[in-house]
Amino acid sequence: MDLKGHRAAVYSVDFSADGKMVATVSRDGFLMIWNINVRYREQESCKLVMSIKPEGPARLDRVRLSPDSTLAAISEGSSVWFFSTADGRHVEKIENCT
Repeated sequence: MDLKGHRAAVYSVDFSADGKMVATVSRDGFLMIWNINVRYREQESCKLVMSIKPEGPARLDRVRLSPDSTLAAISEGSSVWFFSTADGRHVEKIENCT
């Protein structure tokens, strides 16, 4: 699988439970959501669904998708930001998670 879009090293990747979506975060500061439900035998490429440059986190350390893939959680240090995978909207921020 070739995911082209980030301009720097990818720090974290998470696959959706149904195997149709991937979320990635990179040193470039972007959260990217990908549709990987493609026909590989026909050499169809994965599709970038959205690219989000979150305000606030200096470095995106990890990404995780919710079990139903409606949210992507990214972390930096002890803070976690939640984003909608439908529209990229910032939903919530939790600080001092330890």
